[in-house]
Amino acid sequence: MDSRSARLRAFAPRARYRLAGPVVAAAALLTFLLLGHRMLPNRAGHLGSLVETFLPWLGAAVPVLLLCGLAGRSPRAVLLVLVLVPATVWTAMFGGMLVGAGGGPATAGDLKVLQHNVSDENRDPAGTARALARAGPDLIALEELTPAALPAYAEPLRRVLLLGDLNSTLDDRGLRPVTSRLTAARTGFGFTWPAARPLARIDQVLSRGLRPLSATALPATGSDRLPLTARLGW
Repeated sequence: MDSRSARLRAFAPRARYRLAGPVVAAAALLTFLLLGHRMLPNRAGHLGSLVETFLPWLGAAVPVLLLCGLAGRSPRAVLLVLVLVPATVWTAMFGGMLVGAGGGPATAGDLKVLQHNVSDENRDPAGTARALARAGPDLIALEELTPAALPAYAEPLRRVLLLGDLNSTLDDRGLRPVTSRLTAARTGFGFTWPAARPLARIDQVLSRGLRPLSATALPATGSDRLPLTARLGW
């Protein structure tokens, strides 16, 4: 029994130290992913884009590696590698986003904008509109805004500006839920599509609480439609 106990006691430290190898390898992999994420292939399953989408969250692996190192009683040098190297890399990449995250105090010349994809399946557009308005933005940009939900977002606001490729002209009855509440400049046709020989304006600038003054199509770019510029008065 004494010899068996001695062998077990001798084996335990070796087992704990063996944990250092995989943990160091994991720390090296983490550091590589942070520094070399652009080297990851994007052909199979968009692996590179997937890693880059959640890149800041790789920092959460640092304390996990530290705990694994402590559990295995790794040498101090190993723990230094586990924590210091990937933590330093992560801090260099993302630490600046944590410093002054609030942007400092607002000044009179600041413009506060708010962007939100409200979802075309949103069952409570009125509640969403109230939540957005509480933030006190000067300009709100919404995506997936359906004609049926427009009143919930537009009515509480004094000024509304809608810009986008609506794939409809102002005379299209399908756009009536929008055009009945918002106004567009009617000076000139401003055809935007197709770019080669424009026949219709399906890109719109609509507003409420502003004075639409003019809307003009610009020269062709590489797109299949023309840019549209509009002048609005306060």
